[in-house]
Formats: sequence, C-alpha cells, structure tokens
Amino acid sequence: GSIAFSANISLPTPELVELLSAPRVIFVMELNTFSAAKLRMPGGLEVSQGAVEHIFCGSEVRLASGESGKEHCASSLAALDVPELPNATANATNATKEPPKVELMEMSQEAYDAGTRTKNLGLGIALALLFTSSLANAALGAWLLRRHFRAASGQPELTFAGMVR
Repeated sequence: GSIAFSANISLPTPELVELLSAPRVIFVMELNTFSAAKLRMPGGLEVSQGAVEHIFCGSEVRLASGESGKEHCASSLAALDVPELPNATANATNATKEPPKVELMEMSQEAYDAGTRTKNLGLGIALALLFTSSLANAALGAWLLRRHFRAASGQPELTFAGMVR
C-alpha cells in the first residue's frame, strides 16, 4: 500500500499581512481521500473495493500566542463547526508561568586543575594495569606455545622452575 499527502498554502502578500495581524484565524482543510483494496482468493476469485471520501477539517489558531485548538472534521463545509479557543484571560495563568530555574556551579581554576589531575591519574593507573596484564597474557601465551611445540617435537618439557620433566 502507499499513502501520498501534499499541502499547498499560497496567499498574496496583502492577504498574508491581514491574516497574520488577525486575533484569531480558522484554518480549514479540504481532504479528498481514495482508498482501494483488492482481495485475491485461491481459485482465481478476486474482489476489489474502493471508496472516495471528501471531508473538511478545521481548527482555530491564535498566531500571537501560538495557541491552537483541536481539529474538527465534517462531511461538508456548512456542517463544519470549529469551536473557539478558551478565553485569552483564562490562559493568562499559563502564559505567566515562571521559566525553569537554572543554577550554575562555579569552580575555581585551582579546583578544576586538581580535578583534572585526579582524573588523569586514575586513567593513567588504569592504563598501566591494562598494559601490565596484557604483557602477562602475552608471556603466558608464548610459554604455552613453546611448551606445545616442544611436546610435539619430542623434546623434554621445561617447567617454570627450570627442571626437566
């Protein structure tokens, strides 16, 4: 299935200025939809169904405050009833909400440098431990390979104590 949608809004400049200065604007969209379905059944039986729907949807917008109402739809433009947004004074309490408080933490350059040194020292120790364990793993791997090849060639096996087994 596929869905396609396109919207074009074009207004001459004088009408656009008038629209933007209006206290309230009602936007109305005319929607034409077409849906089709095809059902194929075993035995070659095929059923097709299609439907066309023509509806109008609209909502109120107050451009100055950015408020918009809920969208309402109807089958004809005459039947479309777009309710008004609540009174602006009722929404004044929402507009006067305080913005979230932001608190900044200030730190002296010495404290910042000390924190940086502590971080770098911790990372340095972690890297040193990682490098040391990598070397130990490499040495153990080399010893195991050497032991394997000596056993395969029939030579006596050397242990860590340097004794022949």
